Amino acid sequence: MEQIMEIYQQSKCRYGSPRISFELREQGIQASRPRVACVMQKHQIQSIIRRKHRMQTTDSSHSYTVANNFLSRDFQAARPAEKWVSDLTYIRIGEGWLYLTVVLDLADWKVVGWTLSRPWRQRLQPWPPGR
Repeated sequence: MEQIMEIYQQSKCRYGSPRISFELREQGIQASRPRVACVMQKHQIQSIIRRKHRMQTTDSSHSYTVANNFLSRDFQAARPAEKWVSDLTYIRIGEGWLYLTVVLDLADWKVVGWTLSRPWRQRLQPWPPGR
């Protein structure tokens, strides 16, 4: 119990039974995860559960004009360069968010083009690096 409390306090009350049992094994103490969980439950020790950040990218209740839907859900193309579609996604990196946009040709599903945003800390530096 003393070692469990020590690891729990060092983790700022964030570690649960899986991480604590791993740390105990690292220290050479054999204790299974269920055993650690049982001891923690007996002494009413709970880890702080941090919810993942959920990004909301769409605000449907706005007064902006909405672009026309020229495809009308018809994703069949007879020849290349007839219909293109694009999508945007975001990737969390150490410096913030990186945005990726891809344009696809609907005839052969090949990538027509793509672009990445620069990480926010690098916006003040020359791009590409070394120039």
